[in-house]
Amino acid sequence: MFEDGYKVKPMSKNDIRKLTDMVRGFFKIDPKKPFPVLQFIENVVPECVEGFTFAILDDNECEEGLLAGYYPIEKQLRCRQSVYQKAFDGDGASRGHLCHELGHIFLHRNQGAVLARGCAGIGQHAKYEDSEWQANTFERELLIPFGQLTSEMTIDDIAKIYKTSTALAEVAYDRYHKNLWQEI
Repeated sequence: MFEDGYKVKPMSKNDIRKLTDMVRGFFKIDPKKPFPVLQFIENVVPECVEGFTFAILDDNECEEGLLAGYYPIEKQLRCRQSVYQKAFDGDGASRGHLCHELGHIFLHRNQGAVLARGCAGIGQHAKYEDSEWQANTFERELLIPFGQLTSEMTIDDIAKIYKTSTALAEVAYDRYHKNLWQEI
């Protein structure tokens, strides 16, 4: 059983991969280049989600531990100023936090609750029914398109090419080389 997030409609890794591939394809985003996270949030999401707002908050205005969070009832993505600035500067972890929230927007926007990076979840359910597992998978698949990985790429190559954290690049590398991208 899984307890990290809220129980949501089940989705497999392959389902999420297909969705992220569709997002990149529909919006003509080159899968060989870093995903334009901030441009996508600021320019595309408002066209896709009626009433969507993106609030960049002073760090001292945010809940303790909150880096970014999507509030589906308000249709608002809230982000710490420091996270926004770091993402703007190309920091992989900050870009990842925002892509994680994009996962909540695309996967969970009609499922209620507060979906925030850094907030504790509730309930026991299968991994593929977990809001946080799904958003983490969306983040990884959107930032690092599986079909672009090759056996010659190193962790550092992946992180540099896709402007991700080394930790996320390592997960992608390990899953590619252990063929775990196909599980669930």
